[in-house]
Amino acid sequence: MRSVLYYATKASQLSFGPAERSTYLASKIYICLMKTIVIAMNDVERAMEKLGYLLYKGEVYKKVQSSKYTFKHCCTFKKFL
Repeated sequence: MRSVLYYATKASQLSFGPAERSTYLASKIYICLMKTIVIAMNDVERAMEKLGYLLYKGEVYKKVQSSKYTFKHCCTFKKFL
């Protein structure tokens, strides 16, 4: 799977005009974002946010109820899943 940066570099190297270049890049970004793993991770992220969890550097944190911005370490992401 190629990254979005690869397609951005490729689009700048092609002899497209600005409008064609942005259309080419937008279509490639859309394809990258529609991969099944990206869709699954977005679903997990929304569920975690709804339940008050946060993912940071591979660790899962739970929001403290009496606080607005404080999170407490919960477990690793593998255990969470």
